[in-house]
Amino acid sequence: MQLDRFGNLPLIILTGTRQPKKQFTPEQLAEWKAYYQVWIELHEEQAKLSKRGVNKFVPNSGHNIQLEQPEAVESAIITILKIIAEGE
Repeated sequence: MQLDRFGNLPLIILTGTRQPKKQFTPEQLAEWKAYYQVWIELHEEQAKLSKRGVNKFVPNSGHNIQLEQPEAVESAIITILKIIAEGE
């Protein structure tokens, strides 16, 4: 992945933090944690596509952040619009 591919374009990646509700065996939980770590690393890499990219963690949310925590999505959009309007 080419870093800074988006240059100075504002970029906010949202990452859910909630663990699955399903009861896992210790082996399944270890597998899920390894999967989640990769997920975080991929989101961090995506954020690095812009010099102003950030990865924000969204509490109490899983994969469907737009449904579970819509205010986090709204906040990210407003933040980007403000950055663009201010010409930063």
